[in-house]
Amino acid sequence: MENNLQLISEKILSAADQTKDAPIFISSLRVAYDYTYNRELLFVTCQNCCSYTIRSVYFDLDCKDDAGDSLGQLKGESLRGLSVSPTLAFGSETPVVLSLKGTAQIDLHLQKVVFTDGSVWRVGDPPVDTPADTPVADAPAEEAVTAPTIDTARENPESVIESVEQTVSEPAPIPAEWLNPPATVEGYRIAAEGLATLNDPSKAYLIKKFTALADKLESEAAEAARKAAEAELAAKRDAEYKRLTALTPATADELEATAQAWKALGNYKDAPKRATEAAKKAKSLRTSEKRLAQKRAEEERIAAELAAAKRKKRTKAAIWIGSVAAVILAITLFITLVAIPAARYSKYSRTTDLVSEGRYTEALALLEELGDYEDCKQRIKDLKKVLTGREDALFYSAEEYPQYTIENGVLSFNTQTFKYTGKTLTIPDFFADQKVTAIAASSFTKSPNLEKVIVAPTVTTIGKSAFANCTRLTSFEAPGLVTLEAEVFSGCTALKTVKLPDSLAAIGENAFQGCTALTEIDLPENLRRLPDGLFLRCTSLKKLTFSSRLTAIGNDTFSFCTSLPSITLPETLESIGNNAFLACTSFTTLTIPDGVTSVGDKAMANCTALTEVKLSANLSKLSSRTFAGCRALTTVTLPAALTQIGYSVFEDCTALQKVHYSGSQSDFDKVEILGENGLLTADKIVFGK
Repeated sequence: MENNLQLISEKILSAADQTKDAPIFISSLRVAYDYTYNRELLFVTCQNCCSYTIRSVYFDLDCKDDAGDSLGQLKGESLRGLSVSPTLAFGSETPVVLSLKGTAQIDLHLQKVVFTDGSVWRVGDPPVDTPADTPVADAPAEEAVTAPTIDTARENPESVIESVEQTVSEPAPIPAEWLNPPATVEGYRIAAEGLATLNDPSKAYLIKKFTALADKLESEAAEAARKAAEAELAAKRDAEYKRLTALTPATADELEATAQAWKALGNYKDAPKRATEAAKKAKSLRTSEKRLAQKRAEEERIAAELAAAKRKKRTKAAIWIGSVAAVILAITLFITLVAIPAARYSKYSRTTDLVSEGRYTEALALLEELGDYEDCKQRIKDLKKVLTGREDALFYSAEEYPQYTIENGVLSFNTQTFKYTGKTLTIPDFFADQKVTAIAASSFTKSPNLEKVIVAPTVTTIGKSAFANCTRLTSFEAPGLVTLEAEVFSGCTALKTVKLPDSLAAIGENAFQGCTALTEIDLPENLRRLPDGLFLRCTSLKKLTFSSRLTAIGNDTFSFCTSLPSITLPETLESIGNNAFLACTSFTTLTIPDGVTSVGDKAMANCTALTEVKLSANLSKLSSRTFAGCRALTTVTLPAALTQIGYSVFEDCTALQKVHYSGSQSDFDKVEILGENGLLTADKIVFGK
């Protein structure tokens, strides 16, 4: 052992530790630590026990630490570049580097030996000829040394290691396809036949090996073919069995054909039993059909006799019936020509009285009942058009809809007695002869199945929380709206589409609060102020069109609208409330129009994607924490009109690089800067436009 190596462990292998039929005998395993390269090395001492010169040896290693715990496995380790003649020891000077740190114990598993002629022995192959069986070629008689056999090596490893080297002549070149043939029957056969022509006793084990492998492959192929044929036959029988089982024969012919098909299956499963049952049913059905034919013939004979008797009776009754028919015809003509027209005319005249009394619902009901009488259809259209301006107006009666009540045009839903469970709600133009102009507060709150609402154009006002928490509501139309009161759609988490008419002039606070499915909305032209909390927590809102007349955005109007991208504010805007755009995390840039003179506390706070802001030229004060938490903000443009910067305006704006101030440095020195604005340093301020 060299000075730079320290022996860690050594293991002497006995005959019981050897790999069966191997051409080499492994004597010892030594693990050493290499101080020079800080690594573990394995030294393997082996003996060539066969008649061939060895080129390479491949093995797997199980590595353990000094406590006996597994460190892992190393696959395909090798001693290469060898040229070891029969009987010679080798490996002691050729270390294997261990890649697992801390190895102290080794279990070695021989996998493959490659000889210099290109042939290979693998684990599981037959034993290779030993020098005891096959003499070494070209060795002088007086110097010949009897090489130990594998059995001798396993019984006495020390004597093998100390044996005298013996010179063996290299065999003549052999075609590579004979030594490492393709893994097919033909490949193994050709290799075995080719090696046999060499008449070389040393290749006997290869001939035996390749012949055995070819026989094995042929046997496996034959067995696979036999199993495939059996499987195909079984599959055909099983398919036929399933087909016959699924049949429901109804006639004797079908049953007889089924019985023959069952017989064709032979003894497969319960085919014989089913064949017998089908044959019995066919025979029974034949008998039944014969009896039924006889019965039908008898019934036909009796029916013919009865028909003849009836014809005689009909002839006698014909004269009497003719007389009665004449009387009935006279009565019918009287009713049709006299009585019915009088009744219809009475109803027609009644409709005029009902309209004059203001009972429009009853009048329309009578006109619809009269149908095509006189000008009823035209009168229906005219009446609806006079009352509502539309021919397709809806009229509900109190008798048909007891769940509704109306007072001064305000339609209420009786939530004490009824609960709306429908999917589509249609608000009529008229109810109980009153024009519907408003929907009462909380009328349809928490309707569990409501998905769509269609409101008549006569309705101008919807009361507070009228549709709040209708969690399945997805669509809403109300073409005549003027006023939406507070929280009308609050908590409608499925609401996707809202069509707001241009007539809408006022919306109450939190009208769309928590409508998390709402993606886009067009704000009507007559809307001049967005109330507090209008779109609070509308987390899916992505598209928004402002009114060109908008002057004010209230407190929390767009707070937590996390999907809202950069928006263009109208030039008519004058004020922005507290928390107006709080936590709008998709904002990237924002330009506040020059008409804005007031921006509330935390108006754009926690807009974490906001990078650039240009403030109104007429803004004189920045309120507290306006941009607090805008960590991506790099550039801000401040107007020369600014006189005060509130507390913590740029708190936690860690990316802030430039602050453009439209005025001069002397103007900026006059600006009152309140506390907590440490990020607003002189080196970041750029003066002038």
